[in-house]
Amino acid sequence: MKVRVVSVQPLYQINVGYIARVAANFGVTRLYFVRPRCRILGKKAIMYSKHGRHLLESASVCNSISEAISGSIAVATTAEKHKSSMSFFNAMSLEEMGESLRSNGAVTVSVILGRDDTGLTKEEIAECDYTLSLDTGSRYKALNISHALAVILYFLTRNPSNEKEKHASAKELERLFLLFSTTVGSMGHVRNKKGVARVFERVLSRANLSSEEVAALSAAFSKNKK
Repeated sequence: MKVRVVSVQPLYQINVGYIARVAANFGVTRLYFVRPRCRILGKKAIMYSKHGRHLLESASVCNSISEAISGSIAVATTAEKHKSSMSFFNAMSLEEMGESLRSNGAVTVSVILGRDDTGLTKEEIAECDYTLSLDTGSRYKALNISHALAVILYFLTRNPSNEKEKHASAKELERLFLLFSTTVGSMGHVRNKKGVARVFERVLSRANLSSEEVAALSAAFSKNKK
């Protein structure tokens, strides 16, 4: 998955610089600026971009969001969830969005950063395929745009194949479930054996266990069986 970063009407050079720096940190190769309100190659922008200066020098300047996101899946970012009311059907958490993008085989994804001062409008959000709002777990929801970008890019640029290799297979989970059911079946003090087995099955479906964890649990149940 290729990720491009689109900054809409940035106002402060310092944020432009930080956007370039964060993008470089996570291997992003293209920056797009929609009608910037500051010099994207100004002194402060270059100073704060550090090793991301090359991204500012090669950045594309566009007249509209639609031009910047052409040929990609667009993800709008907002700290104000009510702004996504026009496109509520695609409002997702970061985890849900990442899973959806990967399962749909997205090739190029554009992360749309709103204005430093007013963010994105409802109409601009409605132009995008996804609406993303990061949950900070506090009343103060608004992150600096470069900070929000770092969180999003960290999540999107992780290698999912490495994670999948650690997850237990369906067969491993099935064997664990059978071991558990057999163990519970031999326990005289457990009255509702089928009910307990069903609960364990639901736990397995949510737990996202690794092969190592399944092996450890299987060993425990095997010993109890003996």
